Amino acid sequence: MKRSANGNLFCVPILILALTGCKKEATESAAPTPVPPPGQQAQIEAALPSAPSPPRLRPVRDATYGIYMRGSWTLAAPDEARMKQIGAVTTITLCQEPAEAACVAVDYAGVVDYLESMRKTAIASGMADIPFHFAVDRAGGAWQLRELKYEGEYAPGRSVGNVGVLVLGSPYAPMTEYQRQGTRKLIGVLSQKFGVPLRGVVARDEIVRGDLPGADVKSLVAEIRRAQMR
Repeated sequence: MKRSANGNLFCVPILILALTGCKKEATESAAPTPVPPPGQQAQIEAALPSAPSPPRLRPVRDATYGIYMRGSWTLAAPDEARMKQIGAVTTITLCQEPAEAACVAVDYAGVVDYLESMRKTAIASGMADIPFHFAVDRAGGAWQLRELKYEGEYAPGRSVGNVGVLVLGSPYAPMTEYQRQGTRKLIGVLSQKFGVPLRGVVARDEIVRGDLPGADVKSLVAEIRRAQMR
């Protein structure tokens, strides 16, 4: 065998063997990743921990008054940093939305969708939360919307000490009897809780400019006031 320039033997064969080994390792590392058979793949995926499901809404009613709590229709928190304390409550205001924005749903899912859509619209318009404190649906169910410790955003300049109750449905349609009863019950609860005399129950158009609520809600306000005079 030929001696190398520095006098070492076998350097050329060793170099060839080294290069051959590197080529083999590179070939092995480039081999495709084995894929398990379809049945085995399904078993592997089933054994992996699944992602937690998002929390679901469910109807939760107040044990004393049967009011749907806020968590029944949304899991979103209000922007409390921008909300003002309501102060001593002296007024309960009945409100309605315009006909084109009115809620006519009587089922749980329909009311939930409507309230959540209203909340998102209010946030997009710059409000801190849904503007009203309560709503009464056409089946007579009462819903907690905004926490009572905060002012509402439905009567600019008249929000201090004012609890807003939204009567769902078109202002041009009469209230259902269930809704009338549910609204009366809610007003009675609020009046008793805060010591608000029934003469403190007003329609929204009595404190701010506008033509809402509808005639049927206004007539209910008048009936409630007359009841205190008897």
